[in-house]
Amino acid sequence: MSKIKSETKDSKLIEILKQLFAGGVAGTVAKSAVAPLERVKILYQVRSKDYGFNASNPTSVKPATINLVFSTLNKIFNNEGIYGLFKGNGMAVIRVFPYAAIQFAAFENYRRFANTTFGEIDGVINFACGSAAGATAVILTYPLDVARARLACQIESGSYLVTIIYGNTTLIRS
Repeated sequence: MSKIKSETKDSKLIEILKQLFAGGVAGTVAKSAVAPLERVKILYQVRSKDYGFNASNPTSVKPATINLVFSTLNKIFNNEGIYGLFKGNGMAVIRVFPYAAIQFAAFENYRRFANTTFGEIDGVINFACGSAAGATAVILTYPLDVARARLACQIESGSYLVTIIYGNTTLIRS
């Protein structure tokens, strides 16, 4: 009897790990596919003058058009090469796996708690559990997201590791 319970627990664990891995791979592919556009968005948000955005005069910023996006992508490629299009993507990809794992585990635990507390789970409780799980995952992975954004904004070449460590140290101090 004990052996059957052990095998059932092992098979459930393997199934959860497969789902987490599949979700992580899907998230990684999705993040990587849009990484160049994400880089343009961040450069536009911080109004990087190196890529045609006038930081000193915010009213002169052009609306984001397809031509502006392609022009910025072209400038990034010409100035920084193919790796410039994916700057900051490594941190986004690193963030996907723990985010998915935390969100999944938190959601399951919140649902289990709600089920024992309230009985049958309806849509509102499911929504609340999902919202709480998402908030938990965001709070715990926020330093990785800050490091990713800082890397994406970095124009000059430099040590990415130093940027990550300095950025998160500064974040923790403040």
